[in-house]
Amino acid sequence: MNAELDRALEIARDAAAEAGRLLLRFWRHGVAGEEKGVLDVVTAADRESERLLRSRLLGAFPADRFLGEEDGEVAGAAAGSSARLWAVDPLDGTVNFFHGHPFFCVSVALLVAGAPVVSVLEAPALGWTWTAVRGRGATRNGAPIRVSETRTLDRALVATGWGPASHVRPEPFLAALPALFRRTHGVRRCGSAALDLALTADGTYDAYYEMSLHPWDVAAGILLVREAGGRVSDYAGAEADCSGRAVVASNGLLHEALLPFLRDTPLVPPV
Repeated sequence: MNAELDRALEIARDAAAEAGRLLLRFWRHGVAGEEKGVLDVVTAADRESERLLRSRLLGAFPADRFLGEEDGEVAGAAAGSSARLWAVDPLDGTVNFFHGHPFFCVSVALLVAGAPVVSVLEAPALGWTWTAVRGRGATRNGAPIRVSETRTLDRALVATGWGPASHVRPEPFLAALPALFRRTHGVRRCGSAALDLALTADGTYDAYYEMSLHPWDVAAGILLVREAGGRVSDYAGAEADCSGRAVVASNGLLHEALLPFLRDTPLVPPV
């Protein structure tokens, strides 16, 4: 199993790096955006990145399945009843990318029986690469990372986000903000769920919460946080799966203090 995961990590890291270089060729060069919906943009960069990642991953692992944001699920040439699925966001933070903002990434996770076992996040404009393998810890640019040691909310920097579903029903996404603004060092919304999770894993953020997401948004980041010593749950405190319906990630020390602000939030399905 170790050799299999080592190979999966190597292939995923190389594919994500290649996709990151592809994105930089488009970034700040006037790439056209297509509106999928309000607050939801797709570009040629998204589509080319996904095609590249699908080709590299299923080319190396033809028995696996691939789930991408743009084209949905695709089976490899030799796929049968495999429990292995690659959940991939070829460009998380497309609106940022479209406007020339550097906060975007490629997110790649290998799931076995629904649980992430390998993850790679490549943020090419930032120059950062996060990786994790289940049971072996997490890294940023090859160096081990750990969640923060902040113990009280009044010292915490918290991240959140709201995507396309928030335009239809904004109130649940904003419900916890007034109280958290008053009780924390601040709340950040930077537009990439995958990167918010990675920055929670490496201790930049002390906690992060969001809902109405998808597996490709959260699978890689959930593994990063857990392998960096943090905790990931839903808004009720139950262990989070990779559906993305509701995610709370923290250093673990703040988790129980954060949950009361979120527990009664009506969950909004993604669009």
